[in-house]
Amino acid sequence: MNRSATGSVETRLKSSEIQFLKVFRYNPIAMVLVEPDLSLAHTNQEFRRLIGHANRDLLGRSIGDLVDGEDGSRMVLRLRRSLDSGSPEQAESWEEFRLLRQDGQTRWIRLNTEEIHDRDGELIYLLLMFEDITERKCFDQEREAYRQRLEHLSRRLLESQEAERRKLARELHDEWGQTLTAIKMGMQAVRGGPGVDGILDTATAEVDRLIRHVRELSLQLRPSVLDDLGLEAALNWLIAQHKRAGMKLDLHVDLDGQRPSAEVETACFRVVQEALTNVRRHAGAEHVEVRVGCRHGQLDLLIRDDGEGFDAHRAQEHAGRGRSLGLLSMEERVSLLGGAFELLSTRGVGTRITARLPLHAGTEEFPSSPLAAQDGVLGT
Repeated sequence: MNRSATGSVETRLKSSEIQFLKVFRYNPIAMVLVEPDLSLAHTNQEFRRLIGHANRDLLGRSIGDLVDGEDGSRMVLRLRRSLDSGSPEQAESWEEFRLLRQDGQTRWIRLNTEEIHDRDGELIYLLLMFEDITERKCFDQEREAYRQRLEHLSRRLLESQEAERRKLARELHDEWGQTLTAIKMGMQAVRGGPGVDGILDTATAEVDRLIRHVRELSLQLRPSVLDDLGLEAALNWLIAQHKRAGMKLDLHVDLDGQRPSAEVETACFRVVQEALTNVRRHAGAEHVEVRVGCRHGQLDLLIRDDGEGFDAHRAQEHAGRGRSLGLLSMEERVSLLGGAFELLSTRGVGTRITARLPLHAGTEEFPSSPLAAQDGVLGT
């Protein structure tokens, strides 16, 4: 290449470099150029605004010094890994770090990098581009804190409901039940008087009816067998109630000699109770199967019927808008204990509800789709 051509190439390169530096300096994206040793060579106006430093305070410093705490070491490690790879494609993914401003404030940023080489392919600089995501991070943190508060309040509400049910059930059994029984015994004691027996017979029959009704209300509110004997006994009682109403039910419980925590027992019982009530009212099913299994520190629940089925997606949308409180209650109870809930239904085929819960509330996390594609205690 002759001298004039060489000069022309160098002129074009110099012009390109000037244009690049203009774009770099006034780019609305915060950017820096760092040497291969990760020291700052150039910073643009937006980066200096973001970091709160003047240019003279920044040049020559390691980029890791401007990043908060352990994030500094992590950023340096990421950049060195990018340099060692020798491939710009390795450095294209964004990562999140915390930049430390001069005034002591921390700004969350997303970092992306590009390599800049000379004509001979030698690395000159790493171009670092920063996106300020502090406001988004604050919003995400506030949203998460709100979600946790809402979850706590929901759990407390369910616990309060169960406590009130337990209290009311005991009051119905102890106060109303005993009072009605005493009235019945008093009425029987005055038998034999002229014209009294017929009246007493009618009154006694009514008292008997009220006693049965009070006992049923007490058990429906909170069956004492759940607290006293546990989940399996409570489910047997519940199934017997529905069988007497004409439903064909199969129950299989295998807890492997373990007893779940009280919260898990209550949640499982309420899910089965609500599901069977829905089947009885709406499904027109000939047969219902309930299976409860226990393995690897978790409780698996399956409720399956051969009823009419329904549009599960639409039902869950209605539940999300508060129109189907039963479905919402089942899902919420399981979710609050760190479990997973799934409802599948096909018109003309039936409905399948699966739930997976930690054996002891809040001890484990589970996948969002619990049982549909897994073999195990419940089978298929």
